[in-house]
Amino acid sequence: MSNVYLNLDPLQDMGDGDKEYECEIIQDILSEGDVVFAEILKCIDDQDVAATGAVIHKFKGCISYVAADSIIEKFQKVEDLGRLNNEIPSKQAVQELKDDYLMIKDLLNQYIKEVS
Repeated sequence: MSNVYLNLDPLQDMGDGDKEYECEIIQDILSEGDVVFAEILKCIDDQDVAATGAVIHKFKGCISYVAADSIIEKFQKVEDLGRLNNEIPSKQAVQELKDDYLMIKDLLNQYIKEVS
C-alpha cells in the first residue's frame, strides 16, 4: 500500500506477510506519535536544540516504516535545522509535521481495520 502519505512496503517486507505483526508495529508507532509532538514542543520551549533534533530523529526512524519518502524528507529537513544549522524549528514547521502525522495516523487506523 502506497500513497502520498503512506508507504507500507518497508513494514510489509519486515512482517513477511504477518498482518498481526504489522498491526502491532503500527500500534507502537501510533503510541509514540501520540506523545512525540508534545515532547518536541517542550524542547522548543526550552530552546534545547540537541534534544529537539534527537526527538525528531527518533520518531523519524519509527515512522519511516510506514511513511512515504516525501514525509520522511519533511522530518529530515526539520531535524537538520538543529543538527546542521543549530536552529530551533518553528512551531509552525512542527505543526506541519504533526498534521502529516495525523493524516498518516488516520490512514494507518483504516489499514488496521481492513486487515483485522
